[in-house]
Amino acid sequence: MFSVFLQRVYLLVFILLLPAICVAADSKGVKASEGSSAKEALLLPSGANASAGVEGKVDLSPDIIISNATEGLLKSIKGAEQSEKTIQFYYDLVDEKVSPIVDFPLIARRVMGRYYRLASAEDRERFVVTFKESLLKTYAKGIAGYTNETLVFLPFKGVQSRKGKLKAKVEMEIRSPSEPPILVAYQMFQNKQKEWKLENIVLNGINLGLTFRNQFSESYKANAGDFSKVIGQWNDVDTK
Repeated sequence: MFSVFLQRVYLLVFILLLPAICVAADSKGVKASEGSSAKEALLLPSGANASAGVEGKVDLSPDIIISNATEGLLKSIKGAEQSEKTIQFYYDLVDEKVSPIVDFPLIARRVMGRYYRLASAEDRERFVVTFKESLLKTYAKGIAGYTNETLVFLPFKGVQSRKGKLKAKVEMEIRSPSEPPILVAYQMFQNKQKEWKLENIVLNGINLGLTFRNQFSESYKANAGDFSKVIGQWNDVDTK
């Protein structure tokens, strides 16, 4: 089933947000040692990863933003009592730590594709909410069932300008003793507020944004263009 495939994809992607052993790579491709020194390499801005902004502020680059989200999740989970670690706990945690760096409205619009213009303003808003909730629920389940993996942050290649917009790609490799490595690429952009936001993920060559768009298109056709049914079924399909 297509939904089962997506479920596996979600879980794999979330592993990269909660590494038990973080192995960082600096701008020259030199790996940091495991443990606390690796975390320092992830969290402390360097000349290649940060720049001084107005009023002495530090503008974190996309790779540091992803790393900080990782650290925030890990700290919160380690600091919580076992009795507190319910699915709702993980859901709220993901919403707090991850949602701020994801542009859900933009991703949802792209997922709707050409059907976005056919939808009412209410249907568009409903899908943004439903799309976000479906991801957060699945991610919460992914954290709850997390198993230790080794994560390698590949050298950050810097920010690029495309058609007047700043873009960046943060690449990571998930390594397991028994499985081939999994390459994950976070595609990010800088919005009008000068904030770096996640706009897509490519997992081992699989474009998740395109995968979601194809799923929406298939559902739209199967439901004869009834947006209420498409949106209503989306949450059911992605969280089973």
